[in-house]
Amino acid sequence: MDNKKLPEDVWGGDTYSWKSLEQPFSYGSKGQSTNKEDNYGGNGGGKIWLDVNDVFDACGTLLADGGDTGIKGGGGSGGSIYIKSKKILMGDTPM
Repeated sequence: MDNKKLPEDVWGGDTYSWKSLEQPFSYGSKGQSTNKEDNYGGNGGGKIWLDVNDVFDACGTLLADGGDTGIKGGGGSGGSIYIKSKKILMGDTPM
C-alpha cells in the first residue's frame, strides 16, 4: 500500500465546461480531498434548466450551490442555472 501523499494526487477537482456561454448547462465540479483514502471534498452543484413559454415569476430561490467542506478538503464549485423566458418577474419587479 502506498501511504505517500503527493499534492498532485489529492488536490483539485474535476473540471467541467459547457458548449457556449449563452447556454451554460453543467454540474459543478467536486472539491478534492487532502487524503487519498477519505473523501473530504464538497460535492459539486447541480444544474437547472427552465424554458418558460410566457412569464417566469421568480418568487422563491433557485440554487445550484457547491457543497461546503472542512479544513481537510476543498469546497465544490457551483453548477449552472439557465432561464429562458419572454419576461422574468422578481417579486413585483419585471426584468
